Amino acid sequence: MTDERLKEAGLTDAQIAAFRKLECEGCCSAQVRMLRDVRNELLDNIHGYEKIVCNLDLVLHELQKKEEAWKR
Repeated sequence: MTDERLKEAGLTDAQIAAFRKLECEGCCSAQVRMLRDVRNELLDNIHGYEKIVCNLDLVLHELQKKEEAWKR
């Protein structure tokens, strides 16, 4: 797998270097752990942004309801 593929998968340059070091050492299980850690971090970020979007949707909904009430 190329560095470009690892970068596209969300790894930083430092993480790619660490991944390559583990590869040279033949530590496949450590590489798997590292990739799972990166994946979990990305999912945590996604869930955090999802929560922000939901809160924004609530604020927009409340504002729209308020706007409709003023029109009446």
